[in-house]
Amino acid sequence: MHANGYDSRLAGIVTWDALLTADVVKGSEFKFATGSDIFVTLNADVAKLYSHQEQLDTILGLYATHPCIQSADALFYVPNGPRDFTSMLASKIGKPVVHSKRRDGSTSQHDFEFSTALDKEMAASSNKPVIVEDFVFTLGSVAAMRKLFAEDQDVHSVAMLLSGQVDPRYQIRLVDHYLLEK
Repeated sequence: MHANGYDSRLAGIVTWDALLTADVVKGSEFKFATGSDIFVTLNADVAKLYSHQEQLDTILGLYATHPCIQSADALFYVPNGPRDFTSMLASKIGKPVVHSKRRDGSTSQHDFEFSTALDKEMAASSNKPVIVEDFVFTLGSVAAMRKLFAEDQDVHSVAMLLSGQVDPRYQIRLVDHYLLEK
């Protein structure tokens, strides 16, 4: 249990239950952050979460109480990722969202930029930026977002599910957190 009372083991169990109930995931072998194993097969469709308000509220609540989110001064999201979820979370906890997008004309799916000059300015002045993600497979998209920040910024990320193997190169100058890990 974390110092503020956040129980990561319970968060993993509750996250898994909400994802199953909302029919977001099916199948594969998962390991909770605490080391407990559970077997299922993975087929993820996070969009289904939005049609299950109770489960959506549950996961929003888990994010809202996560120590990393609590200490953030601004929330960010991976373009083409959980923009709506991040906006709902920010509204719930009263934190600003800094918007980003895929760079116009780019052929890379990991070539991002801040949406406006104001977003870029907010990012530069953020003392504790937190990138919100839904599912992470390698951490590549989050790492691409990390490149938009100054090297000395203390950047964190929080995702509901890690289902894959994080490439250690993507963890450079980034502290990644998960509600549930494979």
